[in-house]
Amino acid sequence: MSRDAFPLLLVLTLALVVRGADPGAAAPGEKGSPASIGGKWLVEGETVETGREENKRTIRGTIVLDQGDDHYTSTFTMETMLPTPGGAWVQTHVIGKGEGTVEGKTIRGETRTQLVMSNVPGVDPDFAFVPRTTTTRIVSTVEGKVQTDGTIVLLIESKGEPGQAYRPTRTTLRGKRVEPTSPPKHRSE
Repeated sequence: MSRDAFPLLLVLTLALVVRGADPGAAAPGEKGSPASIGGKWLVEGETVETGREENKRTIRGTIVLDQGDDHYTSTFTMETMLPTPGGAWVQTHVIGKGEGTVEGKTIRGETRTQLVMSNVPGVDPDFAFVPRTTTTRIVSTVEGKVQTDGTIVLLIESKGEPGQAYRPTRTTLRGKRVEPTSPPKHRSE
């Protein structure tokens, strides 16, 4: 091949590649192609009582997301402080499970949560031999999105299950993945 033919061949090759590309095709992680959300996420944020915005508390912990093709399951353990009827604030673990759908970079689902409180103010409920109480059962709707920087933002609306005394809350969490992900699992696995 002559030197003069090389630029022409390069231009023709690029034209074929560009022409063959589908401009309407979904990029990885966009609608039609679920983003990889699987793995362990370290999250933190704030919980606010609905209608009582002055009642805020920080919350932090871990969420493990197990992703299928277009669905996910989650387990989580977080920590926050909650006031007791007597006025003292106690360290509280927020534990639970959830499930939902994955569409592009967005997840939507529902969680079931319980609060685990130490009966001794100021002492972690996981401390050995400390009496603790498992209290309120909570149901939440969750919507989240993986951001372009790889972090995840979750918006959670919570209320007590029927018969449970729990003021509705709104929680916003932001986090980053701290453990590698696994590829999405197919429903047949």
